[in-house]
Amino acid sequence: MKTLPLASSLGLAASLLVGCSDPNQDVLEKAPGAPATKQATEQVCTTFLLGDKDGFGQGFKEGHALYLPAGTSLPLNWQNNDPFFTDVYPADIAPNGNSTHQIQFSMEYTPPSQIGSARILLNTLGIQDGDAQVCGSDTDIKLFIDGQEIPQAFDAIDQFDNMDGRWSDIAGHLEITVPGNLLYLLKDGKVDFRWEILQKIPGMQSYDAFAIDYIELSLCTGDDR
Repeated sequence: MKTLPLASSLGLAASLLVGCSDPNQDVLEKAPGAPATKQATEQVCTTFLLGDKDGFGQGFKEGHALYLPAGTSLPLNWQNNDPFFTDVYPADIAPNGNSTHQIQFSMEYTPPSQIGSARILLNTLGIQDGDAQVCGSDTDIKLFIDGQEIPQAFDAIDQFDNMDGRWSDIAGHLEITVPGNLLYLLKDGKVDFRWEILQKIPGMQSYDAFAIDYIELSLCTGDDR
């Protein structure tokens, strides 16, 4: 099972500058042409949430394994006044019970005046991207914001594994960094998310069974180094 660590906090580093001066001088002057000292800017992050952190309405913790008998993907609904795309398994099931092959929703927020970096934080269950280990399920899940793809967003994620001799969906927290060239999309205070579920094997159904607990957008200002 591959795991993706989630950074739970951002550390702020402080630098201590120690000056050595000539005892015969009261003031230490900077030599002509010396570079100016760069002042570190504190990074401030604001997080916006869609959904609630209730473990898919079931209290599932990190690493929880959901086993479905005979490997079936029965539609399950754990919603409790949650956004329509959350706490549903599989997430891409329409009200008529058919696979939609994609998930779409929007988030509105008050953006900071400057966006230096951004991350998408989410809790999912059963995402298996680009992995043909089970029944030729060579699925590719793509993530788009405002119509622009975040490349390889889920490529390293495998939340479907053999647990104690049974194939199970695994719950886990994920972190996806928004590329710097796409940060401009987040400045208007609204972002449209789209997940596309594609089947890379010709003639096979583009379908994957997974659930979404919540999604957060973390926007940070300042120096992120």
